[in-house]
Amino acid sequence: MKKTLIGIVMMAVAMMMTLSGAVFAAGTVSVTASGDNHVGDTVTVTVNHPATTSAYEYTVAYDQNALEYTGDDTASNGKIKVANMDINQNEIKTHTLTFKALKEGTSNVSVENPILADTNGQEITGVTTSAASVTVGAAPTTAPTAEPTTAPTTAPTAEPTKTSGDTKKTGLKSTKLGFDAIYAVYGVAAMLVAAGIVTVAKRK
Repeated sequence: MKKTLIGIVMMAVAMMMTLSGAVFAAGTVSVTASGDNHVGDTVTVTVNHPATTSAYEYTVAYDQNALEYTGDDTASNGKIKVANMDINQNEIKTHTLTFKALKEGTSNVSVENPILADTNGQEITGVTTSAASVTVGAAPTTAPTAEPTTAPTTAPTAEPTKTSGDTKKTGLKSTKLGFDAIYAVYGVAAMLVAAGIVTVAKRK
């Protein structure tokens, strides 16, 4: 009877150790995405692994009408096949993927069928997954560049031009002065001639 009780206790302890090991090994593969995304922007999606993950294989599903995959992994019909491992069994915490935002709206990026191994080479069991929502806004508008303003230039004031009438008046004035001079000369000459005549007359 005593041996039977000891055996039952040992079995219970073994079961508890097994269950506790499974609980410890379990984890969640979660997905996060960059925020403040606009049409044409690069969207960064990060897959986060449970602690002690050193190898992984899974499929990342996305809406190919909303996002265009731009990374190096194999993608087809909105599915990306992801696989990687550290040969030294070091921990790999994340896997990053990049997309180009194609249109406005919200779409999901999720992980399907994850298979993970820990740093001891053991499969991580009881893994759960969580998706991420990617929200894309309209492309920002660029304000038109204002044309440089040029200060208006002031044209120099033109000098007033003399009209033909002014020229005509000036010419007439000059002509009148010329006539006056001529008349003055003739007058002097006439006086001299008259004086000569008078002198001659007296001599006679």
